[in-house]
Amino acid sequence: MYEVVSFIGSPDFLKIFIPSCIAIGVAFYSHKSAISRQINEQRRKQRVEYLENSFRSLLMFSNNPNKYEGSISLRDAAISIQFLGTKWQVEQMRKLIETLGKDGATFSFDPLLASLRNELRASLDLEALDEIVYWTHPIQPQSDDARPHK
Repeated sequence: MYEVVSFIGSPDFLKIFIPSCIAIGVAFYSHKSAISRQINEQRRKQRVEYLENSFRSLLMFSNNPNKYEGSISLRDAAISIQFLGTKWQVEQMRKLIETLGKDGATFSFDPLLASLRNELRASLDLEALDEIVYWTHPIQPQSDDARPHK
């Protein structure tokens, strides 16, 4: 027993113990950093996907002559924005939905679309744009053939 105690106090033990402790500490730190980077990357990817889907859905709804398609797009945008949007974006979506129920009321999509676009650009490390958002919808035939089949 005395031999074990004397070995622990010896310089040879310290030569093995200290580097081992440092190596274990570095391994734990590296692992924690890798996990943290992976989680942040997954969050970033999810955020970019949310922003893309919300932006596209709002564009599909705004000024869309096909009311059925537009209502589905609005539903998708509302779900995404209320789930992952900023406080300002959620408030704008609420105002949009409230405006839809009022006769003759109008809602400008530009600030909300610009917010989504600039947030997406920031997530992708691109510069923000100050210009308004442009969109267009093709003219669709109004026949029964253009409606979705049940």
